[in-house]
Amino acid sequence: MKHSSTPEGTPEDSVQPSGFEKPESGRLITSLVMIETIAMIAICLSLGQFIAGLLNGTVFELPNFVCVLFVGVILSNTLAFSGFYTVFERAVSVLGNVSLSLFLAMALMSLRLWELASLALPMLAILAVQTLVMALYAISSLTG
Repeated sequence: MKHSSTPEGTPEDSVQPSGFEKPESGRLITSLVMIETIAMIAICLSLGQFIAGLLNGTVFELPNFVCVLFVGVILSNTLAFSGFYTVFERAVSVLGNVSLSLFLAMALMSLRLWELASLALPMLAILAVQTLVMALYAISSLTG
C-alpha cells in the first residue's frame, strides 16, 4: 500500500506551500529594518555599558558584554510583550553574521603566523597523542 504525503483526494500539484516554504510572504529585510535593528543594538550597547559602569566595584560586578546581553533580552522581550515593537530576528541574524565575518577577517589579518611557527611541532605531537588515545578508547569499547 502506497502512502501519500498529501491529504486524500488532493492531487500533488494543488497542494499550496505555507510557512517557511513560502518566503515571499514573509517580511523582507529593507534599509529601514536594518536601521531600526542597528539603532536597537546601539541602545542595548549604550544602556549595557552604563549599567556595567554602575555595577563596577560592587558585589554584582559583571563583564560589560553580560550587561549588554541582559539589556538586549529585557528590551526585546518587553517591547514584544507590550506590542510596541517586534524585533526582526532575521535582520539581527544577518547583522550578527556580517559582524562575525568582519571580526574574523580583521583578527586573521592581524595574526602573525611566523610567531606561531615554533608551536607547530608541539601541536602536532598533542594531536597525535589525542588521536592515539581516542583510537585505543574506541577499540577497547568495541572489544570489551
